[in-house]
Amino acid sequence: MATNTKKILILGNGFDLDLGRETSYKSFYESKFCPKDYPAPIVKHLNEKWVDNLESVKWYDLENEILNYYEKIKVTGDNYDLYNENERKILLQIKQKPTHSTNSTIQDNINIINRLLADNILNLSSNNYVRVHPDALLSPVERDNRAIQKIKQGLIEYLESIQHNNIKETSAAATIIRTFVSDYDNIEEYIVYNFNYMLLRSVENSNTVGVFNDMTNFIHGSIKDRNIIIGTKDHRISPDYDFIQKSFDPNFNPPGLGTDLLEADDITIFGHSLGVNDSQYFKAFFVQQSQPGAKKKTITIFTKDEKSELQIKRALQEMTDWNLSALYSMNNLQIIKTDACNDDKKILSRYVKRFCNDDYYENIIMSGNGFNIWLGHQIHQKRRNVNVLPDKEVIEMLNCPVCKPVIKAIKEKREEYGSSLYEAYDSVADKYNISFGFAYIDVQKSEYCPYIIVDKDRRELDVFKTTEDAQKEILHQTMYELARRIENGKENIHK
Repeated sequence: MATNTKKILILGNGFDLDLGRETSYKSFYESKFCPKDYPAPIVKHLNEKWVDNLESVKWYDLENEILNYYEKIKVTGDNYDLYNENERKILLQIKQKPTHSTNSTIQDNINIINRLLADNILNLSSNNYVRVHPDALLSPVERDNRAIQKIKQGLIEYLESIQHNNIKETSAAATIIRTFVSDYDNIEEYIVYNFNYMLLRSVENSNTVGVFNDMTNFIHGSIKDRNIIIGTKDHRISPDYDFIQKSFDPNFNPPGLGTDLLEADDITIFGHSLGVNDSQYFKAFFVQQSQPGAKKKTITIFTKDEKSELQIKRALQEMTDWNLSALYSMNNLQIIKTDACNDDKKILSRYVKRFCNDDYYENIIMSGNGFNIWLGHQIHQKRRNVNVLPDKEVIEMLNCPVCKPVIKAIKEKREEYGSSLYEAYDSVADKYNISFGFAYIDVQKSEYCPYIIVDKDRRELDVFKTTEDAQKEILHQTMYELARRIENGKENIHK
């Protein structure tokens, strides 16, 4: 495997989309979690902006449009609310007491009432009473502020609702994941920066996603920590609207991407637009790499198609101060289109070869077949510092006709029993006449303490913070014990 060079992977929303995750702005907007009915001027502006072309809207369009909205109201002055002063008096009158739709106040101002209903300032109850939205009489600034917070909260809840959906294991993005975790002996040389908000999830590939999640630094927060950040770049903005800037978010504390970029030798960017709202993270790096005397670096950018490739080049042109040709000539810069990777696997294979110079393992990375087992084997060797079966032998064993039914049975029982694997092991042991007991959770420990994995001689092997981590390790250890038993001819599984 390739070693001794610092490698960085930077992820944007295109990465999640390539994995098959429904993380587009359109998917969020059309969900029940989007506060598109909240009565704030900024919400109405965003609704009207993309009413006919949601399909083409990217998340950076949202952040750009928030800034455009601010520039618009700065020109408009105080006259940007959803109602004027005379209409406010009507709202105050309705708010003072429940007002039926047949009331003269309603009927005499029916056109105004209908518009305020359309803007969700008012709502009509099931018994035809007109009511004022609880936030409607707040200042437009306060409602805009609350709208931004509601967008964040709604996005957290939406992403939580989809985070356990299966990912597309054959995608270019999944291949990049496997590539970046494959050199586990030198994993300290790899780092991931994620502009998205979700961890990876996979029951079948727990080793792979576990290592990848551990490598990942979230630039703008995560749904796990419920601290996501949405907003504009730094800009000269009135103090009343500081809340639309990312850097004014109380959770804003991005990790050191800029420094790591300057120090890295190999940089991969997948699915990030490199747009103006995140240019502060990249500009210094691209300026440096387009100057005479810069150390040559390998820069690979994955984007969807020819259209997005042009957008990337325009962004690079601007960030290099219109010196894109120099960036190309002084670095090994390549833009790879994922649509093209689907048609020609050799494109992605050439990328993988930079990280893995063994044809056998390259095929495992590309296909994904046996990869999680191979990675688990590397983890096992590094953690325990013991001699175990060679990688290729373990992979072949655990994919063989003898071992596959046991793995399948354990996975099926894991789904059935959920948080506990005891019954699964007992059932599999009975079914195939195998004696398990290689590892178990020490249930004597308090639920507030870490769970400890011990072997049958009660020698401590490792400490885990959660039951889920412990279960993963139990499954992992059991498979290796099974592989050794098969290799030694001690068990006949197909009785």
